[in-house]
Order: sequence, then structure tokens, then C-alpha cells
Amino acid sequence: MLKYLRRGKQNGESKIYYQLFLTVIFIIFIVVLLMLLPIEQSKRAQLLSLLGILLSGAIALSSTTFLGNAMAGLMLRALNNFKAGDFLSVKEEFGRVTER
Repeated sequence: MLKYLRRGKQNGESKIYYQLFLTVIFIIFIVVLLMLLPIEQSKRAQLLSLLGILLSGAIALSSTTFLGNAMAGLMLRALNNFKAGDFLSVKEEFGRVTER
């Protein structure tokens, strides 16, 4: 699967999975790195708590528009209601889907 994603396929769904895969690997790498540092257990716990607070803060402070668009994009991908070449009409706007 990873080899397929690295060949440069332009499938949008593959890009999302690849980006999610890299994000999860990066987070796991940071946690493992913190666990392997030669420091006291109490300081290690504080560093892991700090990492959790930073991650929570990043999620909490991100813009609602970004999160709304991200959730809408995931919803559209899950439902597969339209594909490239379809025509859409929203209020007064009318257009053709060129890519997803």
C-alpha cells in the first residue's frame, strides 16, 4: 500500500490516507522518543502531559471554518454523492465538478 502511495498517484483519497498515515507515524515517533529519553519518570510524565496539552491546544485553537470544512470534506468523501463531470447547483451558483 505504501509503495502505491509513493508512486505519485493523483487519487485524492490516497493522498488523504497517506497524510493521515504520516501524521500518525509522526505522533507515535514523538511519543516513543519521549519514552526512550534517559530522564526521570516524573519528568517524562510531565513531558507527555505537555505534549498532550499542546496537541489539545492546537485542536482547540484551530479555526472553526477549517474544522467545519475538514468535516464537510470527510462527509462528502464518505457519501460519494458526486464525481468529476457531474453538474451541481447551489442557490444561484451552477457549475461542473472538475476534480475532487
